Amino acid sequence: MAASTYNNYLRQLLDKCECVLAFESAADYLGLTSGGYRPVVQTYVTKKQEVAETQKIEVPSFDQIECEK
Repeated sequence: MAASTYNNYLRQLLDKCECVLAFESAADYLGLTSGGYRPVVQTYVTKKQEVAETQKIEVPSFDQIECEK
């Protein structure tokens, strides 16, 4: 899947979800991997949210996530 197509897919899927992309999902989004198929999008969330096709990792605050910008 081309990076721009995957980016568009993620934008649509997570449009109303307050989250941060995690692990391979973030790397795929940034074009840092070969973009292989993943059955779910991995995300960090601060509250329960019902979004299909996502694996949610609940954290108390997004400030606790170590990330690169």
